[in-house]
Amino acid sequence: MPIVYEPRNGLVQPDLSDQLWRYMDFTKFVAILVTKKLYLTRVDKLAELGDKFEGSFPDRPEDGFTGFFGPEHTARYDAEKDKDMRMFYYVNCWHGNDSESNAMWKVYVMGNQGIAILTTVRRLKASLEDSPELTWIAKVQYLDKHEWKDLPGNPTLQACRTKRKSFEHEKEVRVIWLDKDAEHSQHAGKEGKEIQCDPTKLIEKVFLAPTDNPWFKPVIEDVLSKYNINVEVVPSDLSCYP
Repeated sequence: MPIVYEPRNGLVQPDLSDQLWRYMDFTKFVAILVTKKLYLTRVDKLAELGDKFEGSFPDRPEDGFTGFFGPEHTARYDAEKDKDMRMFYYVNCWHGNDSESNAMWKVYVMGNQGIAILTTVRRLKASLEDSPELTWIAKVQYLDKHEWKDLPGNPTLQACRTKRKSFEHEKEVRVIWLDKDAEHSQHAGKEGKEIQCDPTKLIEKVFLAPTDNPWFKPVIEDVLSKYNINVEVVPSDLSCYP
């Protein structure tokens, strides 16, 4: 069994009890139940879909890194950056928050037929334990100047969980996987990767997108029952009237 949630090279890991949210449309939700897999996007393709800085190296100090190993680290930074290894890393992104987010609904759910999976880091970890792939779970780091003061042990891995300060509202936690075969061959693999995931361990609750459609909740409950998932389906707080 692979080690999931593995500490590596200074990755900042969330607490096991931290709540996580994944906002999605109905089709993607059903796909998780049917396939029992999570979809990870190749980081360079993620950059094409949204933030063009995804997976890019933060700047180094203008005069290079300081300290006894400063020159060596500066040279390694430049060499690693030129390789552009983003094509070998894949991520699945979650929103870390104690409550649902209106902003996340608007960004990730088109219309009113979407859902949000509520889980915890502990549940996410448990849901991936039978997957043959080695994955890491790490908090995204948001840098004000998008600059590294020190060179991380694995710069590309760190870059895949580093974003600019303007995205801090996302409060993102990522599942990260490295395609070692592609890295070895130096040829990019598929644009996405599905990894085994147990929905019965993953899902704590399902929140409905803000909607006035009374038929939507029974549909979600029926789909969950067909896959033997006994969890509460909760209307969004944003659906309430004052």
